Amino acid sequence: MKRRDFIKGSLLLFGLGACSRRHSNLSGQFRGGGDYQSGHLLREKGVGAGSAERSIEIGTAILGGGISGLSAAWKLTRSGWTDFEIFELEAEAGGNSRSHQYAPCRAPWAAHYLPVPTQECKAVRELLREMELIRPDGTLDERHLCHPLQERLWYDGTWHESLVPGDSLSEGELEQWNDFQRVVQEFTDYRDKLGRKAFALPLARSSPEAHLMALDAVTFGDYARARGWTSPYLTWILDYACRDDYGAGMDEVSAWAGLHYFCARDDGGFPEEDALFVWPEGNARIVDYLKSILPRTVKTRHLILSVQPGTPVLIDLLDLKTQQRVRVKARNCIYALPSFQRKYHFPGEGPVGFHYAPWVTANLTLRRAPQEPISGFEPAWDNVIYESPSLGYVVADHQVKAWSNRGPGVWTWYRSFPGEDPVEVRKRMLTSRWEVWKEEVLSDLEVVHSDIREVTENIDIALFGHGMITPIPGHIWGKQVEKVRHPLENVWFAHSDLSGISIFEEAQYRGVLAAQQLMTARSHSFEDSLQ
Repeated sequence: MKRRDFIKGSLLLFGLGACSRRHSNLSGQFRGGGDYQSGHLLREKGVGAGSAERSIEIGTAILGGGISGLSAAWKLTRSGWTDFEIFELEAEAGGNSRSHQYAPCRAPWAAHYLPVPTQECKAVRELLREMELIRPDGTLDERHLCHPLQERLWYDGTWHESLVPGDSLSEGELEQWNDFQRVVQEFTDYRDKLGRKAFALPLARSSPEAHLMALDAVTFGDYARARGWTSPYLTWILDYACRDDYGAGMDEVSAWAGLHYFCARDDGGFPEEDALFVWPEGNARIVDYLKSILPRTVKTRHLILSVQPGTPVLIDLLDLKTQQRVRVKARNCIYALPSFQRKYHFPGEGPVGFHYAPWVTANLTLRRAPQEPISGFEPAWDNVIYESPSLGYVVADHQVKAWSNRGPGVWTWYRSFPGEDPVEVRKRMLTSRWEVWKEEVLSDLEVVHSDIREVTENIDIALFGHGMITPIPGHIWGKQVEKVRHPLENVWFAHSDLSGISIFEEAQYRGVLAAQQLMTARSHSFEDSLQ
């Protein structure tokens, strides 16, 4: 496979001189991304100007119905604190863990799995026990664990039964790969004098020793090159890992973040090694559960206009369903929105300087499974193409499909934009057309599935302008993020960008932490889910 072939394909992204092939029966639309049209109203002067048309008083306002906001609500509810309302911009709660129902099955728009939690992920383990995914005897409900084959890699003209094509690597590449694995094992086994890991989940449980913190000041690319890790395959897999979790390349994220990807997870004391909880709808399964235990439904389609800390906290919002401006007076507020929005909401606050990676995902509805090159094994849940600009695709119905029945199905395709200016990518997204995205997806998949155009009947495209926080050097352990974490008067903050890594464990941690901080301040008793 030639790199220039993918570069050529990526130019199709914004229609740069490319001609889209005609598909007489291929449908699709933009669906599932953020409602940027409503969100961008905050940029307009005078939006929602004038006095509130109605006013409400509540105990606690949770702003944002993503995983952090829902996790805060979960902890409050389980602690007997039910006087709260959740306000969410989108038509449904869940943030990056939303999904859509297709004829064959539901399919995710972004977050599509949850690894078996580490020992330190106490709140995650508590939630999974509550959902009966961890049984009372401590074993896992294997029905929800990813069925074989978990992942495969298209490399050197064929599929390989993992992301490491050992038989196809040269002696030099294997030597570098083994050296990398040795370093990963050393960091994984490391414990400081207090027994803390070098890289833990949640991140706040990691050792703060100086030689480890220094890794946050350099890029992962510079760290790798200093180690002599320069072989094509190893460079690719390290870069792929950064694109996968951070939406940016190894020369854009810190070495601390890059190593965390490989070193933080363990089997959590469970016998299943490298196990993942997987559902057709992805982490929307967890969202469904969190919503089901709430004392009342999430108030969707509400745009937050401003937040004034104080007693009470004054929150102005626009009810997008009625176009009414509403003044909310809340004794407490949990701000579970991404930090880049703070400059619009809090008087006198400027930009926080965080970096967010844009993402594109696509859900393909297939009439039947495409033809498979002879490889000796069936398709995997996660399918990755070496040197592709995409992250590959996930077979959404992998858990429920018997591959002897190669009927209709849904694939979810992912792409980030490493090395590009995120601001410029977002600008181009605003004017991009569905047709060029469709062609981008099909051109990428056609490399390994020659009949993908024939079997695809619908492609829905989701655009995420601020898909996830990027842990650039200095972010995770820097002074800026530490400052932004501090509560204001009766306002507590909860979002995964306060950790620097956009994964479920960190989003949940930040939500639960904010809820516990609030209850501590109000002398409300609760069982600590984090210690």
